[in-house]
Amino acid sequence: MLGYFHCDKLCGVTRPALLRAARKAGLSAGSDYVFIAISIDPTETADAARQAREIEFDAASPIGASEGIHYLTGTAENIRAVAEAVGFSYRSGARSQSFVHPIGAAIITAHGVVSNYLSGIGSSHEEVRGAIEAAATQNVAPRASPALLLCFDFDSTTGRYTFAIMKFLRIGAVGMALALAAMIYREFRKGARA
Repeated sequence: MLGYFHCDKLCGVTRPALLRAARKAGLSAGSDYVFIAISIDPTETADAARQAREIEFDAASPIGASEGIHYLTGTAENIRAVAEAVGFSYRSGARSQSFVHPIGAAIITAHGVVSNYLSGIGSSHEEVRGAIEAAATQNVAPRASPALLLCFDFDSTTGRYTFAIMKFLRIGAVGMALALAAMIYREFRKGARA
């Protein structure tokens, strides 16, 4: 699972939620699955990873060995290589030390192949169990976009979400305006010929 440890949005909610879902499914860390959280922020330290792991491990109370749960940091190059390998895209956010990225987890087989994605913050224990069981049998689901739910920056001073959502809405509005203009032009040309 890629995200970052000092995220004040969804990352710190999603990781323990996934561990709780695995616990509810009766899955044991270290024997049924290995949970790996990797920071996409190359400035985060091993100490930040350790602190996040302690807090989230206590909050989730997963079944199994704590050795089956890892919180990792790395260099920008290593992080980018892992992200590309699992089809995870991210970029720097509007605020300093923030990132825009998909929320969810890539489920990896023992052979290092992406088996499935669990998108969003609320995967059920049935979804988690099914995804882990599929990966255990090397079953690979059809490729889907892991960018179903993005971690947007919320600007509390303006009360608005930044860049991505507004850009999407603007593109949609321009598309609608162009479609309307094309329809009016077509009707105008029909009237001029009559």
